[in-house]
Amino acid sequence: MNTCQMNLYPFFLCIYFLLALSVACTLNEDYTPYHLLEIEARHLEEVKSLLDEDEFNLGYAGHVIGDLHLFRRLKSTQGPMNETLVEKIQEKTQRRVKKIEQQCLQRLLPEAILPDCFEHRRKIRRSLLPQKDRCDPLHFLGVYEAWEQNYTGKNIRILILDNGVDITHPDLENNFDKSMCCDAWTRERSCNPYVEYLEREDIHHGTQCAGLIAGEKGNNICGDGVAYHAIIGAVRLFNIHGKAFDAEVGIGLSYKRDEVDIYSCSFGYQSEVYESLGIAAQNAFTEGAKQGRNGKGSIYVFPSGNGGSDSHCNRNGYARSIYTVTIGSVGFDGNKANYTELCPCVLATAFGEGGDEFRSQLITTKSVIPRHDNCTWKFRGSSVSAALASGVIALALEAKNNLTSRDIQHLLVRTSETNGTLWKADWRTNGAGHRINDWFGFGLINASKMVWTAKTWKPVDALHICTVTSAVISEPNLLGGSYIMVTTQVKTDGCKKSINEVLKVEHVEVKIDFKTDFPYHLNIVLRSPMKTNSTLIKGKSNINKSNMEIRDKAISWTLMSVQFWDENPEGTWELTMELDGTYSRGSMNVYSVVLVLYGTSVNEYKKDLQAPEENFNKESHDSGTIFKFLYGYYIWPAALASGIVVSLIILFKFFRKVNINRMEVHFNENTQTDVSEYVLQKAENSLLHLQRTRFNTPVSSVDNVHEEQTNIFVETRNVKEKEEMIPLVCPNAVKE
Repeated sequence: MNTCQMNLYPFFLCIYFLLALSVACTLNEDYTPYHLLEIEARHLEEVKSLLDEDEFNLGYAGHVIGDLHLFRRLKSTQGPMNETLVEKIQEKTQRRVKKIEQQCLQRLLPEAILPDCFEHRRKIRRSLLPQKDRCDPLHFLGVYEAWEQNYTGKNIRILILDNGVDITHPDLENNFDKSMCCDAWTRERSCNPYVEYLEREDIHHGTQCAGLIAGEKGNNICGDGVAYHAIIGAVRLFNIHGKAFDAEVGIGLSYKRDEVDIYSCSFGYQSEVYESLGIAAQNAFTEGAKQGRNGKGSIYVFPSGNGGSDSHCNRNGYARSIYTVTIGSVGFDGNKANYTELCPCVLATAFGEGGDEFRSQLITTKSVIPRHDNCTWKFRGSSVSAALASGVIALALEAKNNLTSRDIQHLLVRTSETNGTLWKADWRTNGAGHRINDWFGFGLINASKMVWTAKTWKPVDALHICTVTSAVISEPNLLGGSYIMVTTQVKTDGCKKSINEVLKVEHVEVKIDFKTDFPYHLNIVLRSPMKTNSTLIKGKSNINKSNMEIRDKAISWTLMSVQFWDENPEGTWELTMELDGTYSRGSMNVYSVVLVLYGTSVNEYKKDLQAPEENFNKESHDSGTIFKFLYGYYIWPAALASGIVVSLIILFKFFRKVNINRMEVHFNENTQTDVSEYVLQKAENSLLHLQRTRFNTPVSSVDNVHEEQTNIFVETRNVKEKEEMIPLVCPNAVKE
């Protein structure tokens, strides 16, 4: 029976009133009288009876997920459960209670920011591009080209975990499945935002995400959703205060896992410190990966966060999970958004905002109850990026529905764009030849490439897990300027010739047990045998001083990186932990380092679906687009590729001999364009871009140099390109 069909626990409504009564659980949580217990089903009734005795006063509150059950202290007292009481419970139940976790009200907040109009105007003025050349993000994400191939998200089911979605919105109601609607707090079938809080702008957050994902196309109400034929549902996960139990998160992440394809989760911890996942969320992820989508694996999409350059998403348990797709944010000008976080967990990047303040083309829905201003262009933040990415993944699933959750991760690695749209600064190449970036992951999502590649994609091999523990921990070294550094080496052969053998890495986790008074000033870097460096944690410079010091406590952190993707793990891994000694007073000890390698034992992946990097740099972005398109899909038959090349040569000669008055490319979304026509359209578009952007004179002047007169008129622009930046340029194609 579905959790939201069991309205058996009305006392959950009283949880809201606990907000004013609770005290600090840790730095960022509030204690409650609720506890999650892991109990096997065959022992449940016996344990319930034992815990109901006066000694414990734990009343049963309901099933959460798997073997996890919620209990409530009937004689509630503020503060944590006594450790002695926990041990007594274990003894009384003969260790049939495997885990006990007190529930805290986590501050889970929507990952969106309200626009600062003054700063936004300044950013527009600083941009190198004329206003007319700032296009909507859907073009640069390749969405229109995916639509041209007739991929619109049809029959793909997306669940939005947020603070509610307005299911009556005229831009959403035709795509909303009311059977996929749940309040994780009350277990009722209700997912509208709380009406009494609609004066707050952030209460529209879930509705805004829904519009970006599946807003109806062509109805002239708001914007077009990326997957405008997808089926959406919603779980109202947290309340107006941005708080939720881990139990509620677990319910949301496992809700209707056999029906839901994608869980779009535009939220995260509001925290300056390291946050661990609760056992309910952990179980939801692991069970979803194994059982979700009837064994293909649930797809969980999360934003990297809105903390900006001084934050790091490896402190966020959702972002660093190997089961999630973590998405970074880029601004409308191709630069990193000022709110996006440094993050080695990011797989890919999407836009976090639209074109400009006055005519943004990233328009989405907002709640219409009780008001009528049901659209907005002000929505921006990493929530936008995660929602857009969820829509693009839906297009790929429509192209090939049997893709596993790991297939989706591999597709994002191989089809995301690293040239032509994003800043080139800080890009580097890992040992397997992938271009990586601490802000953008493997690049900007390209829906067109993703759906084309998905159609012929072969499933990745079974996941292997190789665990290696360090043998020697070096003593702390005091460096110049009172810096302390501990370097640990971990040698591995990738568990060669065992059932856990890993020859190609996907995710790498590092589990560290250490002790220091000031952990949030630590810089931690992992170096692979193939000489790739990944910054697992960067120390904060402006952390709240009251939260800065942690005395006399052993610390256990698990950190993750995707930046070693496809590397061979065999050899020596080096972990460097560096701490500013002025804060630590010379105190740092590392007790253990465990390296966990996730990957496959098959060393035969299809190599990058992108052209070699040196070829990208030979021409400008516009001409390079054609080059990448031809070389990127080497999986096409050689004969077809040769035919395309010949067609392009003929097309170029045609443009050099024929007078052109005007060229407009109209996309027809109702007909399937074959591969050759699709490439020709790309070539026509790119050629005109090349003529318009490579020269600061009208095209007619350029043609005179070649003694071939044309009638093309292109407005002269004296736009000086910023160093190491290839600007975004609007397409000539006219979007219907």
